[in-house]
This record gives sequence, structure tokens and C-alpha cells, in this order.
Amino acid sequence: EYSEAEQLTNEVLASELKLKDDEARALCILAHCFCFNGRNDDARSVLEEALEIAVAISNSSLEAKVLNEIAIVAQLRSDYKTASSFAERALALADTSHDKKQQAKALNILGIVQLEIANYPLALSYLAHSLSLSEETESRIAMASSLGNIGNTYIQLGDYSKALDYHARSLELCEIIGSKRHLALALGNIGSVYSHLNNYPRALEYYTRALSLAKEIGDKSSTAMMLSLIALLHDNLADHQRALEYNASALQMAEEIGDKMLVAITLGNTGCSWRDIGDYSHALDYLKRALELSQQIGALRPMGYWMHGIASVELKLGNLDAAYQGYLNALHHRRDTLQTNENVADTLVQLGNVLLKLGKSEAGMARLEQGLTLALEIGEKLTAAQAHEQLAGAYEKLGDITKAYEHHQKYYALEKEILSEKTRQQFDSFNIRVAIADKERDAELQRLKAERSDHELRLKERELANTASSLAAQTELLGHFRTDLRKIVLRPDSYGPEGIIKQVREKLKDLPCEMIDFAKFEAQFATVHPEFRAMLETKHPELTPQEVKICLLIHVNLRTSEIARLTCLSERTVDNHRFNIRKKLGLKTEESLPEFLRALDGAKILSST
Repeated sequence: EYSEAEQLTNEVLASELKLKDDEARALCILAHCFCFNGRNDDARSVLEEALEIAVAISNSSLEAKVLNEIAIVAQLRSDYKTASSFAERALALADTSHDKKQQAKALNILGIVQLEIANYPLALSYLAHSLSLSEETESRIAMASSLGNIGNTYIQLGDYSKALDYHARSLELCEIIGSKRHLALALGNIGSVYSHLNNYPRALEYYTRALSLAKEIGDKSSTAMMLSLIALLHDNLADHQRALEYNASALQMAEEIGDKMLVAITLGNTGCSWRDIGDYSHALDYLKRALELSQQIGALRPMGYWMHGIASVELKLGNLDAAYQGYLNALHHRRDTLQTNENVADTLVQLGNVLLKLGKSEAGMARLEQGLTLALEIGEKLTAAQAHEQLAGAYEKLGDITKAYEHHQKYYALEKEILSEKTRQQFDSFNIRVAIADKERDAELQRLKAERSDHELRLKERELANTASSLAAQTELLGHFRTDLRKIVLRPDSYGPEGIIKQVREKLKDLPCEMIDFAKFEAQFATVHPEFRAMLETKHPELTPQEVKICLLIHVNLRTSEIARLTCLSERTVDNHRFNIRKKLGLKTEESLPEFLRALDGAKILSST
């Protein structure tokens, strides 16, 4: 509820009673609202104000928090250099003030930045450290975030088994937290793993669950994001028309809530769908709008995708000069602005291809060689294979058969390697799906076992209650029997000879209350509530054995009259015992004795949980 959050925050800021640290925290919340609406410049402005306050009051922990928020704004704008700088400053301050929560947050931001610029080993290092600190502080949301980001890193590394494991752990935490928004994001991440495994039905199942949750809580941002992911899924299935429909829904919602970043992404993805359909006019329109909006909000990373996409459409249209300039712009943007190698090798190969088509063989082959070198260096085999194929064709035209043959050989060797890896990946994917099915089956078995245990416990409790009631009924019958015998004794002439009366008198002496099998009841009680008696006697040693016995009977919901019959006491005596028990337990008048005993029985279970 960002609009309401913004309104309430402004009320705090307008208050004359606010403290300086409250003002700084309120400004941080306001920055979140601005970011959501794509107002990154406004967010940065209020955070600078919050930073001044934190520095002025010498609150290093608060200063670290504000620096982290500034780093997040920079990261959202794909200004990774600034994001890293502020996160590192936040980390240093958090280290000094021993604020592990802000340390974890700073490390998480640094990990995300390294993930964005494709430095995956360093990303994993930062994120693992962040996760460790979050576990120490028992901050579940921070743990879920770190686990999710580690999972996304493993997706980029192609290790889908590990990715799924981390996302499953993140999902489990989100379920414990109970935040449906975080749960939707975790489900979406698992859907992305399945999408990379080409298991599109399973991916769609998770995306749909995430979408349903997002709609349920009215989270339009997450709803739009899930619609966009489902659109990408349909693009992967070559169902571009369905992709366009989902993108249209995502775009409408993103525009409605003012999420400019998501608007830009959806526009760009829509442009790519039109390109794959072959409608280049629509493709250029959407891609250019995506590029323009990304420039406005400072979303640097997506800008590279849209530049590359526009160049690819120009190439399809045969506009070689425009395609060349587009690929060149994308190359400079990624190398110089973002300082990343993401998609750089592919862009170099495309530049070489365009230059060859323009008849500039030497310049084209130089670009192809650059692309090939980088692709081999960072392990992009598919791009390297394309470079070898293009170079083989170029050398053939130049009449250098030897070099053409060398590149053809390397091209075929890489193609064979890629095919072998694809086969292995398909095999791994199959094994992962089998492992996942096993895990899900085990989880279902555990659930059924837990349900069975709960059912068995309920049955035992019911049996215990029945036993207590049966004992009470048995005592009542014996009570009636004794009353009848007393009548016989009091009216001997009405019941026969003196000898019979004498025998009846003897029977009465042999009819003590101990005939009630209370020991059996206690044994059954210990089965259902194994630790209750010991815990009661340990915590309250002042209770007498008779009072402990009465506590057991109260615990199974017996009334005073029933307890009186079972213990061969009068109801008044039982009431006196209850009064003494309450006094020894320190209960106030309004406090319930049965509820206190139930809470005592559940104390160990609750603490272990």
C-alpha cells in the first residue's frame, strides 16, 4: 500500500514531536515509495537528507541503514559502481557499530551487483556471507532474500539443481514467515528454474500459483511481474501471440501502478515478441519506447538489451548502417558504462557479421576475432561457434582455404561439444526432475505421517476423556450401590433374617473407594501427556499428591462433582483443594485454572518449536 505508506510517512515528517532518528527512518520509507513509482531521483534526494541527519546525530547504525538504501536506489538504476561504493561504506560502518543486520544487507546488495555484472564467483561469496549473518540474527526475510539471490546466481551458472535447492529453502522460509508477497516471489523464482530446465508445464504451474497469490493480496507489482514472466514462457514456447496477450496485461497493470521499470521491461519484451513474429514496425516501436523510458529512469542494464534488440530488427530489415550503429552503441554501453562482459561477445560477433555484409572484410574479421577470443575466455561456446562459422565463410571468400578449413573444423568440434552438453543437460534435467519428484513424494509422506500422528494423538485424548468419564460413571454407580446397602442396614426387618443383614454389613466394609482403577487412568494420562505431571511437580513442588491428582483430573475437563466421586471426597473438599491449588500456583481471580494447566502442558512443545 505505497500511496497510504507515503501519506502516513508525510504525516510523521510534518509532526513537531518527531525525533531526529525517526525523521531519518521516515525518509527511508518515503524513498521506498518513490522507488516503487519509478521516482529514483526523488528517492535519492530524500535519502541524502536522511544521511545528513544520521551523520549529524552520530548514529552509525542508522547511517549504515541509509547508505544501504542509497545503494539499493543506485542498483535499481543499474548504476553498479555507485551501488557498490555506498554498500561498501555501509558495510564498514555496520562493522564498526557491530550491526549485523546492516552488514548482511550491505553484503546482499554487493552480491546482487556482482550477479548483475556477471561476476558470479564474487556474487556467491558476498551472498553466502550475507546469509550467514542473517542466520546469526535470525532475520528470516533477509535469509530468504539471500537464499533467493544465491539461487538466481546458480541459474546463471547453469547449475539448476543447486538453484532449485536454494529457492526451495527460500520458499520454506517464506511459508514460515507467512508473507504472501515474499511467497509469491519465491514461487516465481522456482518457476524460472523450471523454465531454464525447459520444463514449461512445471514452470507455468509455479508462475500461476505465484500469480494467484499476488492477486489474492492485491499486490499489483508482483501480479504484473508474474504476468511478464508467463509472457516470456510463451515466447520460449514460440507462442508469441499468447506472449503478447500476457505482456499487454502486464503493461497495463505496470502503467496503472506507475512502476516505470516494469513498464520498460514489458515494452522491451513485447518488442522482441513482435520481432520474432516478423512485424518489425511494431517491434521497433516497442523497443524504442522501452529504451527511451529506461534512459529516463536510469535503468542502465535493460538499456543494453533494447539497444541490441533494435539493432537486430534493423538487421532483419536490411538497414545495415543502422544495425551497425545500434550494435556499436550496445557494445560501448556495456563495456564503458556498465563495465560488464554480459552479451559483449555476441555483440562483437554481430558487429563482425554486419561489417562483412557491408563489404568491410578486414574490420569485420577483426570484430569476429575479438568476439571469438572473449567467448572462449568466458566459456560462451555457442557464440564462439558462430564466430568460427562466420570466419570460415570470410576466409573462403578471401581464398584462404587453409584458414577457412581450420575455422570449419573448430566450428564443427564446438557444435559437437554443444550438442553433447545439451544431451547431458537434458539427462541432468531428467535426473533433477526425478529427484524433485522424489523430494515432493517424501514431503507428502511426511505430511501424511504428521497427519496420522495428530489423528492418533486426538484418538488417545478421546480415549483418556472416555476413561475419565467411565471412571466417574463407575464411581457414581458404586455410590448408588452403597446408598442402597445403607437402606438395607437401616431397615433390617424388611429384608429378611439377621444373618443376611450381617453379611451385607461385611460387604459394605469390603467396598472401599480403591476398587476404582485410578492407576490405569494415570498410566493412560501419562501416555497422552507424558511430561505434564513431572513438569507440574518440578515447577510447583508445594503441591500435595492429592492436589496433583486433582490437577490431572481438571486437565481432562472433569467437573467438580465428577472429581469428588472419583476421589471419594465431598464437592466442598474438592473446591477447597482447587482454592489451595490456585493459591499455590499464584493465579489471579480472573485467570482460568484449566487454561493454565493446558498452557503448562504445551510450554515445552512451544519452546522447542
